[in-house]
Amino acid sequence: MNKNPKNKSNNSNDIELKQTVSRKSKTSPKKSHSHCNCHRTPLSKDENDFLDDQEFGSDDILEPDFQLSIQELLKRFEDEKLFNKSIKELKNRIKNDKNDTEIKLLLATLYFQRATFYQEEENNKKATADYKSSIKLIKAVLSQNPDDFQAHRQLGINHLSYGIFLNEFEDWENALNQYKLAQNEFNICREQGDIESGLDFIGIILNQANCYYALEQYQDALAKCIEGVDQFRAFSKQHHEYRDDSLLSLAKGLQLQAFIIEEIDKLTHFDDEPKDKKSLKNQKKCRTLCQEATDILRKLNAGNQKKYQLDLAESLYGLTLYIDEKDEKISLIDEALELFQSLLNSSDLSDREKNENSFLLELKIAKAVLLELENRKDEALYIYDNIINTGKPFPLVYEKRSNVQTSVKEKINDLTSAIKLRLEINDDNANHWQRVNSENFDQMNLENVKIKNHEHNCESDTFFILENLNPLLTDFYLRALLFLDTKEPRKALKDCNAALKLIKNVQSVDKTIFDTFLELFNNLKASLK
Repeated sequence: MNKNPKNKSNNSNDIELKQTVSRKSKTSPKKSHSHCNCHRTPLSKDENDFLDDQEFGSDDILEPDFQLSIQELLKRFEDEKLFNKSIKELKNRIKNDKNDTEIKLLLATLYFQRATFYQEEENNKKATADYKSSIKLIKAVLSQNPDDFQAHRQLGINHLSYGIFLNEFEDWENALNQYKLAQNEFNICREQGDIESGLDFIGIILNQANCYYALEQYQDALAKCIEGVDQFRAFSKQHHEYRDDSLLSLAKGLQLQAFIIEEIDKLTHFDDEPKDKKSLKNQKKCRTLCQEATDILRKLNAGNQKKYQLDLAESLYGLTLYIDEKDEKISLIDEALELFQSLLNSSDLSDREKNENSFLLELKIAKAVLLELENRKDEALYIYDNIINTGKPFPLVYEKRSNVQTSVKEKINDLTSAIKLRLEINDDNANHWQRVNSENFDQMNLENVKIKNHEHNCESDTFFILENLNPLLTDFYLRALLFLDTKEPRKALKDCNAALKLIKNVQSVDKTIFDTFLELFNNLKASLK
């Protein structure tokens, strides 16, 4: 999150950790957010001399500029050779003077920046090593000078960044440990009067809540979330210069609190069951929290429209999850679409906004689904046609469009397209994860199964992620039923056999997976004989 704090020196530098609690999906947000700013003292004569020797073209290239985005880093350092050269030079200088704490902090900064470089390159093993090297160096500085404010601040940032990095792999326990270590450092800084460290300290509370949420420790998550929300509410009133940042985090904390309450409520009843008084009360509470978050973001957006448009759009969409009236849902989604579309039309989109096209797709699909429920199928069909004709096709869009098609033939065509795309996506996933280091692959904690020779008769092994198999099997089943309607039993049988083959391979890993599908396809196959 960008900041515009007052009374900052020209040499202070910020880090923007672009992990945000965003709109609600039916799963854990699994993203952390923070507001982390690292002040850096002016470069010493030795540091400036070093920069001159390296011929970087700018005296501030190696200054610990933590405001650099990943993209800016990649532009500035075309490859890792410059990192390696600079790190090697600094390591040699430290050998000559082991007490030079300024050079140690500068080297720690380079390790930190190279870690983010490797992170973007998906070289996670090297990223982890660099985070640890950076932390080790800063600890060495603190062993020489325990009162070094800058070292404490920088160490807090490293632990926080490393924690967010661990979130990427759903390593929640270790992420929590890093957050605790970061809080210890930020607490030292805030006790010395550093307001930004106080802001970062509170932000970590919401990160911790997010981890507990992902671990399904919902009561702990709720307690942490309420603590963070209360502190952000107070902070926004006490420190006007950070009002916008703290209000933005407050809004996201309110949204997260609603998500947690929803999950706690699910423990007592299923979605398809009628809501009892307690569930209705929880839903009302969730709506109130999301409405307050949306109101906050509306006010922020009124003051700086471009900066908060995406956050407001996400909040509007999250609010629809706790509203029963379909017309009101559609109205909120239309408002979110208008906000997002104006961002797309802007010439100065941020990197985060450029990467949010999937959100635009999600909004359009959500509106189409609501229109379908209102029996406005022609309008829903128009949206699906527009998505397919103007952008990259997604299997979900074809699956949704098949629901509103009037022709059985068109339904079959859409399901066929969806099946083809889902198989292709899984092949792409296989190639992607096979490029990841085996150690990192294990860390991903993904539910993967190995399947040979799917419908396209691929000779190579393919990794199928289970959450993609469920809709794929559904598509096979629905298409098989449609083939029965068109009196094409052989095609229906072929779909049954393809699905059963998938299930068989999955159950070789876990016999309990897809038992319901197994029964459905076996019964359907038996009826075809």
